[in-house]
Amino acid sequence: MIFSSVLKIKLERYLQRIADILDIAVAIVDENRQVIVKNNLFEDRWLSSFEETDSIHATSVFNDSQSYEIVIKIFTDLFDKTRVKKYLELISEIVQFIIQQENEAQGLIQEILEKYEELNLLYDMISELSTIFDEQQICRMILGRAMKALDVSVGAIMLADNQTKNLRISDLQERAEAQRINELAPILKLAQRSIESGKEILFDDKDKLPSEILDSLANKQLWTTLSVPVRVGEQIIGTIVLIGKLDGNVFQSGDVKLMEAIAGYAGITINSNRMVEQMRVAEALQHEIKLAHNIQQSLLPKQSPKNEYFEIQGICLPAADVGGDFFHFISLNGSLWEIIISDVSGHGIGAALTMASLRSILRSESDARLSTDQIIRNTNRLMCEDTQDTGMYATLFLAIVNPSNYELVYTNAGHQVPLLWKKKEKRFRQLNRGGMPVGMFTDEAYERERVRLSPGDVLVAYTDGLTEAKNLNNKLYNEERLQMVIQKNAQKSAAEILDSIIESVVEFQDGASQRDDITVIVLKVK
Repeated sequence: MIFSSVLKIKLERYLQRIADILDIAVAIVDENRQVIVKNNLFEDRWLSSFEETDSIHATSVFNDSQSYEIVIKIFTDLFDKTRVKKYLELISEIVQFIIQQENEAQGLIQEILEKYEELNLLYDMISELSTIFDEQQICRMILGRAMKALDVSVGAIMLADNQTKNLRISDLQERAEAQRINELAPILKLAQRSIESGKEILFDDKDKLPSEILDSLANKQLWTTLSVPVRVGEQIIGTIVLIGKLDGNVFQSGDVKLMEAIAGYAGITINSNRMVEQMRVAEALQHEIKLAHNIQQSLLPKQSPKNEYFEIQGICLPAADVGGDFFHFISLNGSLWEIIISDVSGHGIGAALTMASLRSILRSESDARLSTDQIIRNTNRLMCEDTQDTGMYATLFLAIVNPSNYELVYTNAGHQVPLLWKKKEKRFRQLNRGGMPVGMFTDEAYERERVRLSPGDVLVAYTDGLTEAKNLNNKLYNEERLQMVIQKNAQKSAAEILDSIIESVVEFQDGASQRDDITVIVLKVK
């Protein structure tokens, strides 16, 4: 594959678009690491002592008998390795796509050399398409050039909607002095037929032209009709319909070939434009998610309470950038401490927003100095009002610790049952008194229970992401393993017990991906 000047211009404009939108330096280099084409962010000196780092990445591409590399440099640390790999694959795919279509264009050009004017038109259109990034303008330019090349009176481009897949008219052009379309429905019907069949539809015999199409034309003398699918690989994303040659002739096989080429480039350009737009939107969304992650992490306790009677440690490990787990420690009157751990149903942004709302409600109710069951009863009522249209709910464990008299009062609203290791009794006690998760039933009643603590006791409250963590063999971590870790490390500090639990579950997963948020609180009585 020889990189022609036209191809280099197209590739350079595409790479420059990546630089403008994503701030990524990109170059295409040959086997000797000589730059073939690059954007304005890429510096040749990076290739002299090239090796892959966290910011410079490369992938090899083989095309026919020639190979080349795509090298990118990332200037931000917002991209993890997975995202960098995806961007590299996407850039490589589009570059290959452009080269492939250039190859096909070259082959087509050889077939239609005798049509010199049409050949110039095709190249002019390709060159102009590489500078347009608005879909409406792309459609208008393509249709205008096609109508001029084939000297027709009416043309339309119809594209399938990304969401509904229904056809919509992206552009319609009429030469009003020669022809007008009185009814668009027959044209849309013809376009749909062309898409469903996957083939061009040509009417060069007036007797075979559907009467509904002929009836929709103001000038019945300009009737010859051609519909050509707009393809992206094997996928058909729309169609181009041309009606009525101004010279009175019908469409010929050469016209069909030219329109197939134009439709092919239309598909590539429209799809490439959409992919770049998706990359831009995805990057903006990733930035917003990163911001949401930072905000959510800032809502977690900055310091863990510790005094002569007890110490508390907690951690939240979201499975994604944002999640629905949270925990909190709240000082009440300087002597009492409120402990909260919760797990909102679902994952992602919806769960994170519900979590923020729940946290705000709990902080407000806690300020009222109510009992644990009253706090959760009021929280449940307010949650039901907020989530009645979303179906979201949350499990919740809330406890108030009085260090001076070694007393804990709690209410468990459908949460994973916390484990209380009683040192003197050498057994676990489960704290399951309470009621249903909050946000489900407005009038739900809740109970509280008082528990006497003793020096050496350990309370571990957690979300189900801990015990339901899976390894590569799809086995669950389960509560039994958790109890063994707690019992084995019960004599250690709260921080050391927490570290032992996290190390245990990570070792158990053995590289398996984390599927749910993991949140753990450890209270150690001194």
